[in-house]
Amino acid sequence: CALTVLQVEVTATQDEIKKAFRKVALKEHPDKNPHDVEGATKRFARVQAAYECLSDPQERAWYDDHREDISNGGGAGGGGGGGSEGLQTPHLLKFFSPSAWSGFDDSPTGFFNTFATLFSLLAADETSWSSSHLYPSFGTSSTSDQADLRAFYQAWTNFTTEKDFAWKDLYKVEEEMPRWQRREIEKENQRARQAAKREYNDAVRNLVLFVRRRDPRYSASSSSAARAAAEAEIRASLAAAARDRAAERAAAAAAYRAQDWQEADEKAEAVHAMWDEVSDEEDVVEGSGDEEIVVEEIVWCEACSKGYRSGGAWQNHERSRKHVKNVERCVLFERVRLCASTAGTSL
Repeated sequence: CALTVLQVEVTATQDEIKKAFRKVALKEHPDKNPHDVEGATKRFARVQAAYECLSDPQERAWYDDHREDISNGGGAGGGGGGGSEGLQTPHLLKFFSPSAWSGFDDSPTGFFNTFATLFSLLAADETSWSSSHLYPSFGTSSTSDQADLRAFYQAWTNFTTEKDFAWKDLYKVEEEMPRWQRREIEKENQRARQAAKREYNDAVRNLVLFVRRRDPRYSASSSSAARAAAEAEIRASLAAAARDRAAERAAAAAAYRAQDWQEADEKAEAVHAMWDEVSDEEDVVEGSGDEEIVVEEIVWCEACSKGYRSGGAWQNHERSRKHVKNVERCVLFERVRLCASTAGTSL
C-alpha cells in the first residue's frame, strides 16, 4: 500500500506526502545503507513508486477508489464459475503496487518480464473472444525503437474489451416467466454487464498509465522527444530571427533609396520654387526714401531648363558635364530641324 510505504494517513495532503517522501527516501536511500545496498535499492524503488502514485492526481483518484482491493492483492477472483471470464478487475489490481515486481530488469520477477507476461495474457484473453483486434507486445528492457513503444502505449491506452461479462448477470431468466418480467430482468442484467465492462476497461487503461509512468524506456524516449522538440524550437527561433534581420535590412535599404530619390526631388522643387518666386518679383523694389534695392539677376539656362543666380553659380553650371551634353543635344536638334526645313519637311 502506497500510504503504508510513505507512512501517511488516507487524508494526507500533497505537502504532507512530499514531506513524508523526503523523510522515508532519505532513510531508505542506498547511499545511507552501505551494509544492505541491494535491499535498500529495492525499498527505495518502492518508496519512489508510492510517491509517484500519490503525487499524480489521476493515479491518486484511482488508488483511493480501489485502495482496499489493492492492499488485499486484488481480493477474490471474479464472479461466475469456470474459466470463461479470463482475467478480471481484481486480478489486475495487485499490479498497481511496486511490490508486484523486483527491479527494472528481465528477470522472472523483474519489471519487464512481469508486465510482458501480463499484457500477453490480456491480449490472449481478448483474442479468445474476438480475433479482429491484435495488441502489440510489451517487449523487453532492450526494446528501444520509439515507434514500437508509441504503438504499444497508444494501442493499450485505448483498450476496449471484447468480453460480454454475461457472468455478471444478477438474475437468471426462466422460460415460464411473463414477457414483461423477462424484459425487466434482461435490463437489470445488461446494466450489470455494462458496469463490469466499464470497470474492467478503466482498470486496464489505468494499469497502462501506471506502467508507462514507470517504464524507463518510455521516460527515455519522452526525454529524447522533449530534447528534439526543444532543439526544433530553437532552430525555428533562430530562423525567424534571421528572417526578421533580413527584412529589417531590406526595409532599411528601401528607405535609404527612397530618401535619395526624395532628396533629389526636394532639391529640384527648391530650384523651381526659387525661380517662381524671383519671377514674380520686380527687378527693382522701391524702398523708403530714395533707396533702391536691386534684386540679383537670375540667368535661365534653356538647355537645362533651370535658373541660376548670376556669378559663380552660373559659371560653375556652364562648365558642368550635364550642361555641355544638354547644349550639344540642343545644337544637334537645331541642325536636324534646319535640314528638315530646307528639305521642305517639318519636325
